[in-house]
Amino acid sequence: MGFTEIEAVKVHFDFRQADFIGDVQSFDVSPVEVASVTDVDAMILKVKGDANGAMGGHIPLIFQTRSHPRDALLMIHHPIAQPTQFSSGTCAVAREQSDLPDHAPNLRHMCETFGGSSGALILDADERVVVGLHQGTDVKPDARGRLDGFNIGFKFDPVNVALGLAFEPLNVVEGRLDGVLALRGLDRKRAVLEDVASRYPGTKVAARAAGMLQALPERDIDSEALAALEAAGKIADPTRRKAALDQVGRDFDGTQAARQAKRLLALMQPKQKTRDEHATDWLVLALRITDDAWQRALLESIVSEFDGTAAAGSAAAMLAKMAVAKPVPKHVVEPIPSNGPNVAMTVKQDGSGDFRTIADAVKAAKPGARIEIYPGTYQGGVDVAKTLDLIGIGDRDKIIWEAKDDNVIHWTAGSGRISNLSLRQLGGEFHSVNFDGGSALLENSDLTSQGWAIVVIHKGADPVLRGNVIHDGKQGGVMVLNKGRGLLEKNEIYGNALSGVSVKTHADPVLRGNVIRDGKQVGAMIYEEGRGLLEKNEIYDNAYSNVEIRTAADPVLRGNVIRGGNYSGVFIHDKGRGRLEHNEIHSNARNGVSIGSEADPELRGNVISGNTGHAIEIYDGGKGTIVSNDLRGNVRGAFDVEITAGDVVRRDNQE
Repeated sequence: MGFTEIEAVKVHFDFRQADFIGDVQSFDVSPVEVASVTDVDAMILKVKGDANGAMGGHIPLIFQTRSHPRDALLMIHHPIAQPTQFSSGTCAVAREQSDLPDHAPNLRHMCETFGGSSGALILDADERVVVGLHQGTDVKPDARGRLDGFNIGFKFDPVNVALGLAFEPLNVVEGRLDGVLALRGLDRKRAVLEDVASRYPGTKVAARAAGMLQALPERDIDSEALAALEAAGKIADPTRRKAALDQVGRDFDGTQAARQAKRLLALMQPKQKTRDEHATDWLVLALRITDDAWQRALLESIVSEFDGTAAAGSAAAMLAKMAVAKPVPKHVVEPIPSNGPNVAMTVKQDGSGDFRTIADAVKAAKPGARIEIYPGTYQGGVDVAKTLDLIGIGDRDKIIWEAKDDNVIHWTAGSGRISNLSLRQLGGEFHSVNFDGGSALLENSDLTSQGWAIVVIHKGADPVLRGNVIHDGKQGGVMVLNKGRGLLEKNEIYGNALSGVSVKTHADPVLRGNVIRDGKQVGAMIYEEGRGLLEKNEIYDNAYSNVEIRTAADPVLRGNVIRGGNYSGVFIHDKGRGRLEHNEIHSNARNGVSIGSEADPELRGNVISGNTGHAIEIYDGGKGTIVSNDLRGNVRGAFDVEITAGDVVRRDNQE
């Protein structure tokens, strides 16, 4: 172009008509970028002055993660030297988008564009939130000379991650609205709704929040009643407690809390019941209580006062499960003597070993070699295509292996071992460990990722993950997809921004004895024809449902403890199936199990108790076979089968 530097940059707003520029407002722009990422063809520049104030604010900081073919789009763009252009009508996600995997960053679209349109925001025409950025075109003439192809760009999710923007995914915001009804107290509900309505003006989700605000009652009688009931239950003096419970029954007559107060009063009256019967009555009451401290105190009382009864045994078991899970213990690994032809190779950062870098050791190693990695911080990812043992020696917290814009480990070998390491993926569209068609034992390691899912298992890979801590990922914890398999055993998976474990597209893993907790969305998500066996896991305190099954997924859940979710314990919808056997599902903020939108699961031998809503809710064409379950002790009862439900088989349940 003939120039070596940019002296000045300006931005013009409200250039809407070629023959009238009276409303145009111009601002100087700093020519030095705040941030830029070539992988997604995007940068941030700083506009000088108060452009937000002059233009009435900024676009809502929210984006659509979905990009299904033919989804309607809207594009506002500024071709070179032309006024603002609006592309709509035929503007949509291209049908060729379905040729890409879901995790691909690319966006293919059919919006009308011109020279200079690149960099324009693409919006969801229905939700009016950002979907992606336009980049260019891939339109070519076919054999008859007709134009064929699509425009290209990038989804906004990778742009948001790459540039460190503060845009929030639409599905996360919608999840906050979905969880409002489970919140106790009008003030908490109102705060969430007002925040969404004010933060994302002009969007459909903001309009929904505003409508929910208008629909809020002046008083939350149920919450007031429940608070009064809990306060009464904590009174130590029996006479004062009885008077307080009687007051709850009279002041809040007709509420669930009033009915519980009356049942509690009845239990306090002397009756000719056996000791076992009294113990069972108190246990059923304890299961209905939502306050953790009060519930724990009552369970402890049952254990001490009714020692030797079946109810006391159940109370003791429940107390044990309420205890906070202990972290997966660390293992300090010692070096082993090298015998045979494959001598152990050592990696030491200070140069005293055979190699300074892990990559050099992997490159030099013969199949079957053991590579011992000593304390230090190592940089750069590796591809492992031969059988190797990668073993950390010493305290794993001091053996740190990092990679940015790469997988820490990309594993395609048929077998091998990864042990006692701290793996840190620092950003980009990559994973800490990518099992790409291979297999290995990954054990006793600490893993996190600021890029994509911490561990991905796909293309038929069949690894074993045992005793690891998989935590605080910027996206998901473990993703199993595209016929991936694997055994996940005794891992602790927590604090991840998306699902703790995701299973999709004909994947069929086994999860046994894991703790999946404190996720910012769903604990375990099985969807898009995923399968799998989840057995004897503890899944709790996740921000959405603890387990979600949808879109023709068909897993088996057996012997799990599923508790403390901020929605239903298990949410099955969108034609999801599944078999739930002998699980304990308790203390969830809504229902134990919710079944909707043509889902058709089978539930046998489960104990579903202590949930704030019903044991089982069925609606919107949901079906199910529900046999021999214990559904007692839920705040709103055993079943809520709405008139919109489909065919439901109910037999031999305790209600």
